[in-house]
Amino acid sequence: MLEYDNNATIPDTQASIETRNLTVNGAGISGLKLPMQIIDVDGQTHHTIVTTEAEVLVAADERGTHMSRLVETIDGLSPRLEITGLTAAHKKMLVRLGSSSGRLCLRFPWFIAKKAPVSGIESWLDIEVQYRVESARNSKRAKTIQVLRIPVTTLCPCSKSISKYGAHNQRSYVTVKLESEQPIPISPLVSIVESQASCAVYALLKRADEKFVTETAYENPKFAEDLVRDIYQAIENAYSPVSLGVSTENQESIHNHAAYAYIGRDPRGLALLS
Repeated sequence: MLEYDNNATIPDTQASIETRNLTVNGAGISGLKLPMQIIDVDGQTHHTIVTTEAEVLVAADERGTHMSRLVETIDGLSPRLEITGLTAAHKKMLVRLGSSSGRLCLRFPWFIAKKAPVSGIESWLDIEVQYRVESARNSKRAKTIQVLRIPVTTLCPCSKSISKYGAHNQRSYVTVKLESEQPIPISPLVSIVESQASCAVYALLKRADEKFVTETAYENPKFAEDLVRDIYQAIENAYSPVSLGVSTENQESIHNHAAYAYIGRDPRGLALLS
C-alpha cells in the first residue's frame, strides 16, 4: 500500500513558466453536467439538468490554466442559479483563474406548460436553451448571449396555392440568438416565435384540438423566409436587442431534405454549441 507524506511539497506544473510566447485563446472544460434549479429573470423556476462549458484565456507566459478551479467554479453555481447572476459568476471565474477573458456557457432543457387550444388539456413543451457569458481580452464588459431552439409548425404556401385540397406542412425548428442589455425571459420569447409560425406545437391534443391546429396552420401558410422575417421583426419591435439572429430549419414532409433560412447580424453562428 502506498504511503503519502501530507507535508511534502507538490509542484504546480501548470504554473510553470512558458517560453514559446504564444497566447492560448481558450482552454477549459466541457460536458460537465449538474442538477440545478434555474430561476429565470421573470421569476419562473424549473429543476433541470445543465450541461456546462467554461474556458479562459491562457497568457503567453503561462503554461496552462487550472482545470480543477473551473470545475469548482461551475460546482458553485449549483444547486440554485438565478439567470440575473450569470455576469457575476463569469467575473468570479476570471478572478479565480487569474485570466483577462473567458467564456461561461450553460445549456439546458426548459419546460413550458401549454394548454391545448380547444380542450384546454395541459402538457409540457421542452425548449433547448443556452446562456453564454463571454468577454474579449482586456474588455471590462461581459456580454450575455441567449440562444433558444423552439419547435413550431409551418405550412407551405406554394403547396396550398397549387393544390385542389390540402397542403403539406412540417415541424420547423426556430433558433433565436440575441444579446440584450438585460436577459429576456424565456416564455415571452417562445410565445413570440409561436405567434409568427403557421401554428404552435403541442405535446397533447384531443380531436377538437387537432382540428384546430390543422385548420389554423392551413389559414396561415409560411415559407421559411417568411418565418424568419416575421420573427425577427416581432422580437425587434418587442425588445430592441443589441444583436439578433433568427434561423429556421424545416423538416420537409415531402422531400428528403430540410429547408432553411436565416436573418440578422452574424446570424449564421446559430449553433447551440459554438
